[in-house]
Amino acid sequence: MEKQLEHLIEHNIPKGEQALIIGPNCESIAARLLDYFANLYIITDAYESVMQIRMKLKDEDRIKIKMMDYTHTDFKEGYFDLIYAQGSISV
Repeated sequence: MEKQLEHLIEHNIPKGEQALIIGPNCESIAARLLDYFANLYIITDAYESVMQIRMKLKDEDRIKIKMMDYTHTDFKEGYFDLIYAQGSISV
């Protein structure tokens, strides 16, 4: 997980308004990406993961956490400046 994020940062991650993180166990990634984006969205497909992420990131109001299917989101095309997924997409 850390190597993928380091690779992204080394290749000049763009700063922007919105970023999306797909998948659970992403709290450390979210904390690092807050240096680059005004708002972060995290989606996961399991209620338990949503609750765990909310508990760990409860003091950060720039992070929105939602439960939804990874292949059918309710975000408009082009909404995000960056989409970060690690081991969560199999389709």
